[in-house]
Amino acid sequence: MQDRERSTIGVLRLVQRHRRRQPRPDRAPRDRLAQAPDGSPSPEVPPIAAPGAQWTTWSAHRAYLIPTAVLVEDIGRPADSAAIAYRQLAVTTTARGRDGWKASATQSIVFMTLNTVAGNWRVAQIHTAA
Repeated sequence: MQDRERSTIGVLRLVQRHRRRQPRPDRAPRDRLAQAPDGSPSPEVPPIAAPGAQWTTWSAHRAYLIPTAVLVEDIGRPADSAAIAYRQLAVTTTARGRDGWKASATQSIVFMTLNTVAGNWRVAQIHTAA
């Protein structure tokens, strides 16, 4: 297996690992962004907009997200080279409340660009379809 495939699989595993993790409910819409990957507080993240109806609903149900991701073969993508590769993921996210409530699943397409750094493949960019 090539390193670029391992990088892609690593991202898929990260999504699956996040799926199993159900941290305490956020108290504000951007709580998760204000937390470092190790769980420690990170610098204050300024809000982009006031909480909306979706946040209000999620908060009322003490919701958490369950993401699943699958690698999608895109026949139109550029061919891999020795320095760059492109991957496409189909991500389904479902919000579930700790009170039994469940939202409809949302689906999105995620595009990843992988680059080599010192001979190792790394995720360089992640974009979502508009």
